[in-house]
Amino acid sequence: MGLLLLVLSFCTGWVVNGWRLDSKLEGWKKEQAEEARQAETKLNQTIQEANNHAIEREKTIRADADNARGAVNRLRQQLASYTAQGAGAASIQRTGTVAELFADCAGKYRDMAETADRLDNDRRKLRDGWPESGI
Repeated sequence: MGLLLLVLSFCTGWVVNGWRLDSKLEGWKKEQAEEARQAETKLNQTIQEANNHAIEREKTIRADADNARGAVNRLRQQLASYTAQGAGAASIQRTGTVAELFADCAGKYRDMAETADRLDNDRRKLRDGWPESGI
């Protein structure tokens, strides 16, 4: 009879401790799930902020490229007016050649600068949106 009581009390203690452990595990799981949700929300906010900043920088890049195109067009027109005002055929030919060369170079440099700005914008967006490690 004593042995039966001992086994019964051991089993009861085992079950009760199992319930306690299950309760603790459920609490830990809830804490971990909440921390994961908070970390995911923070990461999503960081990514969204990085995207928003990249969009603003892209607008600036487009405006700068448009301003550069306008400046090149104005200079091209100014060179064309010099060509029209030129006195001699040699002067007109030289001014026309300079205008063509200028337009070609300016267009290529503008395109290169715009591409470089876009690449830098992409780099910054990735850097700003990347989660920071705790290291």
